[in-house]
Amino acid sequence: MTDDRHDEIAARLRQEGAARAPERLCADVMLQVRAEPRPRRIRPRRSYWRPLGSLAAAASAHMSQHAAARFLVTSFHSAPSQLAVDAYFISEYAAPVLMGFALWRSRSVPRWLAVLFTAGLEIAETQGSGGPKVVLFMLPFAVAMVLLAARIWQAAARLATQLSDTAPPPSAAPPDLATTPLRTGPGN
Repeated sequence: MTDDRHDEIAARLRQEGAARAPERLCADVMLQVRAEPRPRRIRPRRSYWRPLGSLAAAASAHMSQHAAARFLVTSFHSAPSQLAVDAYFISEYAAPVLMGFALWRSRSVPRWLAVLFTAGLEIAETQGSGGPKVVLFMLPFAVAMVLLAARIWQAAARLATQLSDTAPPPSAAPPDLATTPLRTGPGN
């Protein structure tokens, strides 16, 4: 293709816009493109120690806390760190549900207390530090915790009473030395 022809095609494209190529030409071009050897893309080796290096660099560098936090947030993009973050956030919301389910199934507390504990904790952990109104949202969880603590305290007191009832009382009188034989050796 000569430069004159190229300029003519370019001018025509500007005037008429994009044109559709014939099917036969499209197929030929695609066969040629597929036949050309492609350079192999070399994947860089992943280093699992890189996040620790970033953390060490941020800890030892003389920079403000804000700058160090920004550095860590922008440099921690490894698969293990992402997996740890995902596991943390999933468990943060799954753990109260599992604890409430365990309390429900154990029947060691009334069922309404298991529900109050679970709902109160889920609501409490979604609250930010937005002033005095946050206390109202955290109040159900605080009530549930106080009631659970009282139940644990009562159960421990009942267990201590049961153990003291089954153990023989210690003798208050000192042993009578006149009736107790003295052991002086292995044969006595």
